[in-house]
Amino acid sequence: MVMVLFRVTVKEGCMEDYRALSQALREHLKEQPGFLRSEGFVSGTDPNTLLGINYWENEDFVAQWRNRLEHRRCQQRGREALFQDYRVTVAQVLRSYTEEDRTQAPDDSKEYFH
Repeated sequence: MVMVLFRVTVKEGCMEDYRALSQALREHLKEQPGFLRSEGFVSGTDPNTLLGINYWENEDFVAQWRNRLEHRRCQQRGREALFQDYRVTVAQVLRSYTEEDRTQAPDDSKEYFH
């Protein structure tokens, strides 16, 4: 699994436009092969700073999404008019587990939390 983290600080007065752009992209994400899920968060210290996390099956699917025309157009709009600052981080998931599914939990955690 691959995670794409997108941290953005939206220019003052542009949050409504950014949210509309983001919502349009989410509609395209739903039909994108390899897309698993998405989450979004607002900074606790700066309401103009947001974090979006998209989960993908693998990096090939991330590349397909990155180069999709609708996504490139939204990137351009954001860079030209909406973003004060942004950072994209792409990470490979080492393990992922929950309280119910501990298959990938580290052995020491499995021993401690039977």
